[in-house]
Amino acid sequence: MEIYILFANCFTYNKLKMDPLDTDRECCRAMKRKMLNTQNDLEKRMREMDDSMKRQMMDLQRKINKVNESLMSLLDYKNTKHRKTMFPLQTEDDVCEMDRKVAESPSEFVDIFRRMLMPEGLTKNLERVLSSELLMKFNFTGTVKMMAFDKFVHLNNAMYEAIKEDDLSFVEYTKEVRVAFFKIKNRLYKSRQRHRTEQYDN
Repeated sequence: MEIYILFANCFTYNKLKMDPLDTDRECCRAMKRKMLNTQNDLEKRMREMDDSMKRQMMDLQRKINKVNESLMSLLDYKNTKHRKTMFPLQTEDDVCEMDRKVAESPSEFVDIFRRMLMPEGLTKNLERVLSSELLMKFNFTGTVKMMAFDKFVHLNNAMYEAIKEDDLSFVEYTKEVRVAFFKIKNRLYKSRQRHRTEQYDN
């Protein structure tokens, strides 16, 4: 609007003065200055708006991050509490029920087993899934009057997915379970024998 008024004034002045060349040039220079100032003002306002939007976005991202952290903490607390109420499994019926639950929500239990078993693996942490007393009654295929762990298909699949690293095959997983049963039982036998010896000595 200001440029238009300036242009009109220059036009009127030139008409009254018979349009002298110097006056035309001065009006053009004035118009260019005004246009340049207007352009600079617009660019400044755009930069200010851009900076303001960036600050608002950063502030919003910080708030989102805090909300996500709170949700993750709450979820972790819920999962931990959930694990403590379910595990370790105490009876064969518990294992059957767990196999059914895993079949209904496999991805949820893969995450739970990953937290329970990794990174140390089955030999270190299988007792978090099966209690020591229950573990002593199992082996993988149910030989030598033991209960078979391999019949719990969904439970084994979820545990396999939880510990799967470096292209571990399911056959290799079954070997790891067998080794875990053997080593844990051996450790428990030795612990119980040591406990009996200490009681006898006392």
